[in-house]
Amino acid sequence: MYKKILRFAPIVLSLSLFILAVWAISQEFKHYTFAQLLASLNHLTTSHKLEAIFWMALGYLSMTGYDRLGFYYINHLLALGTIIRISINHS
Repeated sequence: MYKKILRFAPIVLSLSLFILAVWAISQEFKHYTFAQLLASLNHLTTSHKLEAIFWMALGYLSMTGYDRLGFYYINHLLALGTIIRISINHS
């Protein structure tokens, strides 16, 4: 019985945290319509959008580098494409 609980605990915890995050986001945005959200995004300048994309890409690059270092540390070399896929999939 204890092994069953340990087996399903990470799944239940992950699902619970995901549901809590979706609920928190819905509470933050319940005062706005979808049209208002789109209108506010349209007010952003192109330079701000490009800057956001740059910082997002830099974040993914740093996660990829960190994962690659981890695999190098344990002497388990993987192809760069695999490491990028793992980094993006787990973010």
